[in-house]
Amino acid sequence: MAFRLRPANADFPPETTLSVALTPAKAMGALDCKGYTYILVDEHIERIEGLKVQRKESSDPDLYEIAGIPVDDFTAQTDYAIALAKISGGVVRVPKRTKK
Repeated sequence: MAFRLRPANADFPPETTLSVALTPAKAMGALDCKGYTYILVDEHIERIEGLKVQRKESSDPDLYEIAGIPVDDFTAQTDYAIALAKISGGVVRVPKRTKK
């Protein structure tokens, strides 16, 4: 899980929520990333003032998102990133995917 919102770039609009999934396979999906971490999605996240866990708008019941992080406030994003990192587990590294 990335703990920061991704800013807009040429390929994507800015993120407004952080994606989370109930299994590592769902979290990784088609992403080419270095790893993932475990985080308790329920009350642990919602104990952080301002954050809310909600089901992602998709047909997949294993996909959720964390809402409430201010898009335009870099300091608040950093504070939330640190708070989320504190309640997450260790990083699980995965082999780099080869391009087809």
